[in-house]
Amino acid sequence: MSTRSGFGWDDPNPAFDPDQQNALICNESSGPRDFEAHWRNHLALSAELPVAGSHGSYDGYCVGWPLPATTWHFKPGKSPLQLVGHAYESVTPLPWAHDMRAHIGGPLLTVEDDMHGSLSILPCASKAVEFFDTGKTSNATCPGAPIPPAA
Repeated sequence: MSTRSGFGWDDPNPAFDPDQQNALICNESSGPRDFEAHWRNHLALSAELPVAGSHGSYDGYCVGWPLPATTWHFKPGKSPLQLVGHAYESVTPLPWAHDMRAHIGGPLLTVEDDMHGSLSILPCASKAVEFFDTGKTSNATCPGAPIPPAA
């Protein structure tokens, strides 16, 4: 039996490891480290944004996190950059991609759907792959996964 250490950074299959995600989120998040404060924030966000509010915060993962937050200082770089945003999804809303572009620059490929992470199953994934293959960026908008009809 192996012993895990380092919040999953030593995981032999690191394709997706929640410990890595928590370390990235919590080392940056200035959210509360105690449950009572997190719960008050959660209830307020849910009241303000009834649909997305219950899913729009990862701060609960940081309850009990032992390290203080480290503020990121974004600025434009010199290397090519391709941003990708999904028009209607709540995990990483498109306005955040616009904010990031305002801070660091870079073309924004917009996927017209509400599904976080759908790019890998869409034809327009070729635009993202092209960036990795050639450095060519795109400001295109492309169709995404079908959005379910309103009930």
